[in-house]
Amino acid sequence: VIGALVLAVGIYAEVERQKYKTLESAFLAPAIILILLGIIMFLVSFVGVLASLRDNLCLLQAFMYILGICLLIELTGGVVALIFRNQVSCF
Repeated sequence: VIGALVLAVGIYAEVERQKYKTLESAFLAPAIILILLGIIMFLVSFVGVLASLRDNLCLLQAFMYILGICLLIELTGGVVALIFRNQVSCF
């Protein structure tokens, strides 16, 4: 549900951004990032729900590996943020 909510917010933000026709940094726009994040969250949670409903061992293992990869990515991001904390400028 949260993945679908993030996806909806991203789509709304992209529609609002398109009203002003700004093309600068269109790929890394926050709306695009929210849309991609919402799609990924929705698909991962859908695989987990489907795996648990069907008692499918293959899907459960895929869900486990996907969550493990997400955990490693988050840990890596945290370590990188800790290493480069002095180079980040705050407003």
